[in-house]
Amino acid sequence: YASIHLDAHRRIAALLRVSRGVSEVLSTLLLNFIAAFLVAWMVHGPLQEASAAYPQSDALPSAARLWMLPGTWVHVGLLLPLRARPLAAFVLFRSALGLRWRALGLAPEAARYAGVSPSRETLRVLMVSGALAGLAGAIYGACVAQGASNGGNTCQTCNTAYSRTA
Repeated sequence: YASIHLDAHRRIAALLRVSRGVSEVLSTLLLNFIAAFLVAWMVHGPLQEASAAYPQSDALPSAARLWMLPGTWVHVGLLLPLRARPLAAFVLFRSALGLRWRALGLAPEAARYAGVSPSRETLRVLMVSGALAGLAGAIYGACVAQGASNGGNTCQTCNTAYSRTA
């Protein structure tokens, strides 16, 4: 359920940006309220723990959790972005795709004159960044949440302070 909603979340924001010019900051901020209500519905319904005592999901099985690096408090999820950084640098600074994205960000009119489709590339950038944000959320759920007091569950009020700081 969550991956379907997150995909819809990023697609809605991207389509609003391309079709209506709505700022993705504003649209995703407002979509967060819909996401919070969806989580509340899910932990009271299809994802509620087996005992149905609290509005939360069952804990992730230990086999589904990412492991901690031996002798540290650092989880393996920290290594994934560090390993992906050279790939991101290559895409942005050594590929035609990166050139189009940088041109679009620095000078949209010049990019349009050079034959770059602003709507297509904007949609592509927002989809890639949304997918990376979803990956970060999955890493958080599989690594960080397992050390929290809730034991890796998804609950209605878990970590709402992080999403409300905007």
